[in-house]
Amino acid sequence: MIANLTPIDHGLAKAIDPTIDRDRRAGAEGLVSSPDEDLGADRIGLGDQKGMHAVEADCEIDERAGVEQVIPSEAGIVGFGVAAKMAREGLSSEMAHVRELRDRLESGLRQHIDLIRVNAETAPRLPNTSNIMVDYAEGEGLVISLDLKGVAVSTGSACSSGSLEPSHVLTAIGRTPDEAHGSLRFSLNSMNTVEDVDYVVEILPRIVDRLRELSPYYKRA
Repeated sequence: MIANLTPIDHGLAKAIDPTIDRDRRAGAEGLVSSPDEDLGADRIGLGDQKGMHAVEADCEIDERAGVEQVIPSEAGIVGFGVAAKMAREGLSSEMAHVRELRDRLESGLRQHIDLIRVNAETAPRLPNTSNIMVDYAEGEGLVISLDLKGVAVSTGSACSSGSLEPSHVLTAIGRTPDEAHGSLRFSLNSMNTVEDVDYVVEILPRIVDRLRELSPYYKRA
């Protein structure tokens, strides 16, 4: 998103990356309201996160890691249009509900797990996403343990799922590589319930305790 860049900033960014005047909104459409005329972008790129690209929604050197188009492009385009219409119609009420779930998740985990932080908590962020850093617990171990309990989370975006490197976004905001590797990304939607969130709040503290027992660094701390 480049809407907050001043003209001078935009010129500098353009010199660094000639494609900077595209606004890639894949992942935000249907979650937040952002009228096209207010963005100040030359082109808008939308994507359905499953490989169908509307206008232009390239990701990570023009490849999409971790997602794949599995239906014919024509059907994908029609489906994307219907999904976009449905998302717009319920945007205000559904995202308010999702934001409440996200805040409940973060609050509940804070109460039951020590040494955790919400990345970019005070920054403007999507209402459905929470990125939580758990100190002294390896991210992949958390992901696998939660998966065995029926909870799907990740340590980063789909765009970087094929990489073993720490999230460049988290390191850019000052997190160390170890801290970035210990961060979990929770993505919620309007079909999630309070019971779903409370289930995670119930099981994750026990998982963290078990993994921290295996960490020599936590014992020293």
